[in-house]
Amino acid sequence: MKKLKLSQIETIGAVFGIVVGSADHFLYDRTGWIGASVFSPINESPWEHLKLYFFPVMVFMIVEWFFVDDKAKLLFTKTVQVLAGTGFILVFFYGYTTLFHLDSVWVDIGSFIVAMIGGYWLSYRILASDRVPKMPAWPWATALVVMFLVFQLTTWSPPHVPVFFDPPTSTYGILRQP
Repeated sequence: MKKLKLSQIETIGAVFGIVVGSADHFLYDRTGWIGASVFSPINESPWEHLKLYFFPVMVFMIVEWFFVDDKAKLLFTKTVQVLAGTGFILVFFYGYTTLFHLDSVWVDIGSFIVAMIGGYWLSYRILASDRVPKMPAWPWATALVVMFLVFQLTTWSPPHVPVFFDPPTSTYGILRQP
């Protein structure tokens, strides 16, 4: 690590993720800019809201790239972080809405914050660990690119399953086709 400690970088990442992810929530709706659909939710489906986690982590990974020497380990770590964070958000959302039959924007925001903090804690633990074996970078870079492409595909052509359903409009995807 150079200049900043790893713990400081990951803490900055968590704060960055919370701030940018929260602001990103409104970008598409407020601007109507079609380009925002690449990284902002285009509806209120649970799936689209995972962009709020994925994209700030990917943007901050560019910053981390200059501080972390083992690039393959960084790519592995960010792949694990994104899978854990987005997985937590979905499991928590479906868990509390199913068990308690409620839907609360405040609980959703809280789970996003917990996921971001927890994800950067996990990232720190992996990056600081000596137990992670040496590995090639390409599988992890490929996994992150595939995740990006899945977000793009499902924005424009989502499967008609509940995770992609937009309750306020009773539609799926950006084209608002029922």
